[in-house]
Amino acid sequence: MPVLNQLWAYVAAANRAQQALTTYPQTPATEEALFIMSRAYDKLGLTPLRDDADRLLRTNFPSSSFLAGGKAADAKPWWKFW
Repeated sequence: MPVLNQLWAYVAAANRAQQALTTYPQTPATEEALFIMSRAYDKLGLTPLRDDADRLLRTNFPSSSFLAGGKAADAKPWWKFW
């Protein structure tokens, strides 16, 4: 059952990221949403979708910190206001 729960978590993450891109295009969260989609699709074995999300991330954010292995551990998340 834990493996199934992990799969559902990746599906949920990809869906939330896609919803954010659809509902709020061209916001600061776009970069991270594309990264989340790429990672989630990779874990789910959805290679064409992973490649599309990765291509969009690389095209629109060529100097993204996510492309260099993710954000720094001490970086403040975009959603944390306090």
